[in-house]
Parts: sequence; structure tokens; C-alpha cells
Amino acid sequence: MLKFDWSHSTIRINILMLKIVGLCTTTDQISTFSSCNLYSFFTVVVLMGGHNFFQVANIFFVYTDLEALTSNIIVASGSVLVSIKVFFFQRNLKIFNKLVLSLNNEIFQPKNETQRGSAEFAVWFYKLVYVSSFSVFFVASFAWLLLPIFTNGVQQKQLPFPAWYPYDSTVSPFYELSYLYQCFAIFYLLTSVVHIDTLIFFFMMYIIAQCDLLCDNLRNIRHDEHCSANKLIIDCVKQHRAIVSSALTSNEFFDKIILGQFATSTMALAVNLFRLSLVEDLTSEALNDVFNALAIITQIFICCWFGNEVEVKCIILCANFKKLESDKTYVNKNISECVDHHKEILRFAQESNKFFSTVSLGQFFISSVAIALTMFQLTLVDPFSSQGIVRIMYAAGLTTQLFIYCWFGNEVEYEVRS
Repeated sequence: MLKFDWSHSTIRINILMLKIVGLCTTTDQISTFSSCNLYSFFTVVVLMGGHNFFQVANIFFVYTDLEALTSNIIVASGSVLVSIKVFFFQRNLKIFNKLVLSLNNEIFQPKNETQRGSAEFAVWFYKLVYVSSFSVFFVASFAWLLLPIFTNGVQQKQLPFPAWYPYDSTVSPFYELSYLYQCFAIFYLLTSVVHIDTLIFFFMMYIIAQCDLLCDNLRNIRHDEHCSANKLIIDCVKQHRAIVSSALTSNEFFDKIILGQFATSTMALAVNLFRLSLVEDLTSEALNDVFNALAIITQIFICCWFGNEVEVKCIILCANFKKLESDKTYVNKNISECVDHHKEILRFAQESNKFFSTVSLGQFFISSVAIALTMFQLTLVDPFSSQGIVRIMYAAGLTTQLFIYCWFGNEVEYEVRS
């Protein structure tokens, strides 16, 4: 069977577009001085850094105007989010290169036509997500850029995005140059955020596809003259370890990016919906805010959907491990006992989780509130008085409870990884 190329026509376009906007995609580009570094410095500092600075600076000039302030916060938060994503992408280039090099490892290759079809469907679905994401963000950004034209803002010398400049941007040719600068800056931000986001979606899709391939291998473990069931099980264990390693590396690559995504997107969405209550319905400004809200919701939805799919596939994978009963007479006794032991551990862990999950949630919530109130009370009394010592001991007791929960939870996770 021909080798399946996971990166062909998928992340190659992402890497190409990131290079076009000046982002380094290999560590060699950062470690060596070249024209690429100068171009990257220009795009990051002038287009992204300058655009963000002028937008954030404008907040200090419009904070008394609620409508202008909300509009400025929406735009500035999106630009700052792109800066966060670009920073962590450049910071984690070694991890990114490691992931790209491991994509086409032999252990991740489909073993039959069914698995190849599953892999091709995963790649096709990723392309669909890529096109959808790019289209939504393109429409939202294009709407922002054309807003002054449809609202007669050009005659009033209004720019697409509220920003402060160290010159009078309402006078020609400074107005036209500022308008052009914002167009280039938005192209840079749009290209960067879409292709970094879709890279994250690709690695999630890759883990999902690999879980499907491993499930198919587990369902088809049979003993024949060409390959024993023992060897097939060992191969599945090796494949499982490789998938877990790839998933942990992927998580290390984009966990900070996802955290920044949710933090800034939630704030921007809240301000955007509040701004909708300040403008008239069915106006160009209202439609522009709707498109912007849809773009933010699309970002969050796709992240949540892929994350949920990874979790679902892991559950299905565990279910396939539990059902590993076929051809047990041909399996080595030690391997069979390990599989049974693993199944019992999973069953016990699930029953334990059902028993104390709600209790743990209540513990963390109530203890956090109690610690916060106790620390506040400490500011009202003498710390060395009897009341102060009692409150310190109470806070220490609550902290000890939380520490023990976290320590045991971390030990479980550590042993699972080991």
C-alpha cells in the first residue's frame, strides 16, 4: 500500500501562508541572520505591534464615550489575541517542528483500505473546516474594512478601526495612508490567526484519526499463520504509546494559545453583544457587530468541537480495549492478564469518579470562597492576636485539604502517563 502523506495539501498551505506574512516556521530561521529575519521583524513590529499599540492607545482618548469605548475594546482584544498566538507559536517552534516530522511515521500509517478511507475523510473534513474558518474571518474583516464606505464615513474621514495616531489622520494624504496601513495590518492579523488556529485544529484532527486507526486495529486482532495475536497486541500497545506521546506534545504546543483564545474571546464576545444593544437594528454597524460575533463564536465552537471529539474518541478507544476478548486462547497468558488488569483499573477508576466527582467539585468551590473570605478577615484583625491565629489555622486547614486533593489527582495523572 502507498504511504499516506498526512501533511500533503493540509498544513503545507498553513506553513506557506505563515511564511508569506513573515512568521518563522523553523528554528533555523530564528537562529541565523538573513533577509527573512528582517522581513519577519518588519511585519511583526510594524504591522502587528504598531497596529495593536495605536488601538490600545486610543482607549485612553475615548473612555468617556461608551459606544466608542466598546468598539475599541472589541477590535483591540482581537488584535491582542493574535499577538498572543503569534508569540507562543514562535516560542514553541521546536515543538511544532517535532510534530511535523512525526506526522508520517510508519506507526501512524493506515494498515488497510478501510483505514486509508478513514484517514482521507479526516483530511477532507479538515479542509472543510479550513475553508469555513477562512471564509467567516474574511467576511468579518472585509465588513470592518468596508464599514466607512457604507456608512458615509469616508466623507467624515473615519477609519475602519478606531485608532490613535501621532498625526491628524483626517487630513489627506494621512487619511488614505492610515486606511491603507490598516488594510495591510488586518491582512497580516487575519492570515496569522486563521492559519495558526487551523494548525491547532489539524493536530486535534490527527489525534482523532489515529484513535480511529487504533480502534480498527484492536477490532481486527486475529491469530493466523502470518502474524500472531501476541504481536498484534504489542503493536497496538506501541501505537497507543505513540498516540499518547503525540497528543501530549500537541497539547504542549497549543495549550497556552487555547487559554488566551478563551480568555480574550469571552471578553470580546461579551462587549460585542453589549454594543449590539447600543446600535439600531438592521444598520450596517449592527450587521458588522453580528458578523464579528459570529467569527468569535466560530473560533470557540471549533475549538470545543475538536476537543470534545478527541475526548469521545479516547472513550471509544478505552471501550475497545475493554472488549479485547477475541481469540484470547491464542494470546500470551501474561498479555491477557495485563489486559484484564487494565480493564479492572478502568472500571474501578470510573466507579470512583462517579462516587466523588460531585464531592470534589463542591470541595473546591466552597473551600476557595472560604479561603478568600478568611484572608479578607485577616486584613481586619491583628494577625498575632488569638482571632488572627485562629483564622490563619483555618485557612491553613482548607489549603491542606485542597493540596491533598490536587496532589493525589496529580499522582494519578502521573502514573497513568508512566
